[in-house]
This record gives sequence, C-alpha cells and structure tokens, in this order.
Amino acid sequence: MADSLNSSIEKLSNSPAFQSFKSRNKPAYLTAGFIVIDMAENPWQLDFYNPKKHKITTFVIEDEHILEKPVDDVFQKTKKKLTRLELSKIRISFETAKDMISSLKTNKYPDNSFTKTICIIQPFNQLTVWNITCLSDAMNVLNVKINAVDGQIVEEKLTNIMSYNAS
Repeated sequence: MADSLNSSIEKLSNSPAFQSFKSRNKPAYLTAGFIVIDMAENPWQLDFYNPKKHKITTFVIEDEHILEKPVDDVFQKTKKKLTRLELSKIRISFETAKDMISSLKTNKYPDNSFTKTICIIQPFNQLTVWNITCLSDAMNVLNVKINAVDGQIVEEKLTNIMSYNAS
C-alpha cells in the first residue's frame, strides 16, 4: 500500500487548485502535514507557508477532492520564519509511525483506552518528526515524537489533561 501522506501530496501537487495557489504564492512551501484518526482515518491537511506574507494556507485532501482553506495567521508566540518540511528526508512512513504508536500503547500503556490520535509531520529542533498525540477516555494525553529519519523516539510523555494550566 502506498504511503497515504505521499499519495495525498501527489494528489495535491497535480490538482488545478494547488497549481493556481503556487502561481499566486511562488515562495510558499510545505511546512507540516496533519491528520486525525478516531473511528476512521480522516483526510490529510497540508500546510503551506508563505514567508513573504507570514501566512499559512491549508489544503485538505479527501479522496479526489481538494479543499483550499482561507489563508490564516501563523500560530506563534514570537514571529519567526517557519522551517520547510523536507520530504526527501522522511524515511519512516506514516503507516510505520502509526504501527510504532500502536505497539507502544499496547505494551507500555495497556490501562489506557486511547480514542483519538492526532499525527503531525513537522520540523522540530533540527529534526523532522512525527509528532503524535493520543487522547484517552480517562483524559490522559500521550505525546510521542518519532524521528522521521531513523525511527528513534525523541520524546515521550503521558500526562493527564487536568494537569494542564488554565492560564
């Protein structure tokens, strides 16, 4: 089976909507991919950053349908240029990362029933990582960052949502 991220990127790249976007936003580049998995696998969302405008445009790739969301501000505390997502560096597929998380949940966190998973492929501290967050029905949040080049777990933590500050 083809990697769903690569398949979505290929569909997007070949779409008239994306070609029109690129002609209007020549400096824009891919900065992240995002997918939510709950009862089913939802469509990929791909974020393109335009450094000249410091804005993000998100494309949702659902089967053969491409939706271009309205341009949005970059969500940052301090304004800085976003890093390009280098697809050529990704060696660990989305499917492999998903399998790794599934195994980790089963073996290390068997008392948690995780109901939703949010997967982001993004640059992080000089690496490209799969940033995966799993939500449990006991209000626990498991966040795991997997190096997308070598498959090593860079960060792993389980916290209860009630421990987050409301500030």
